[in-house]
Amino acid sequence: MVQEKLLVENFISHNECDDLLKIALDTFVDDKRTITENWYAKTNENKEFENRIHKLISPLLEYDFEILWINLTEYENNRKLKPHKDTDSSITFVIPLTDGYKGGEFILSDKEYILGKGDCIYFNGKKTAHGVNSVTEGYRASLNVWTRKINPITLV
Repeated sequence: MVQEKLLVENFISHNECDDLLKIALDTFVDDKRTITENWYAKTNENKEFENRIHKLISPLLEYDFEILWINLTEYENNRKLKPHKDTDSSITFVIPLTDGYKGGEFILSDKEYILGKGDCIYFNGKKTAHGVNSVTEGYRASLNVWTRKINPITLV
């Protein structure tokens, strides 16, 4: 069982962060909530990208899982994300793909974490409130992945 949160520093290289960010910016579609909730995100619809991310995060979990959703959140000009709980993510992964910004601390259970480019923090998104402080300078982009455990079928 995953603890409240797990932080893996330098989970992926800066070069891989740059590659994932380029793919996300080039191929993800605007999330529908961007318009209705003033939330800046793009959503993946590419199965090949999903498979790449599945392979990337698989070593962090001790069970089979499926990816429910992958998005790229973007923060600049004092944008932030108020603390919330995810509606349907057993384990949520957050991987910052940029650095060089000010502010933008990740909030998890009322604690602030300064995540570096390529770090990965993961936690139970349905149970743990999380958000992002205002980015006061620069550009912060993070890859966010919602997952759900796959329950094996039991034959009787």
